[in-house]
Amino acid sequence: MVERTEANLEGRKPKRMSTDHGFFSEANVEYLQGEGIDPYIATGKMKHGEKVNPPRGRIPKGMTVKERFVYA
Repeated sequence: MVERTEANLEGRKPKRMSTDHGFFSEANVEYLQGEGIDPYIATGKMKHGEKVNPPRGRIPKGMTVKERFVYA
């Protein structure tokens, strides 16, 4: 998807990329970050109108990439 986006942008990389939950993986997040692209990838499905209360405070050490996305 990144390569196709770059081709559409005539060789330029996007600064941010958002995708649905089907693209979420630790490898995809690390790849985008390594390319200098801020990833905005859904970590799962939500029902319409469902609200999430994001955690507050510092991000605890030892969290997985998916767990860290909740803090973002």
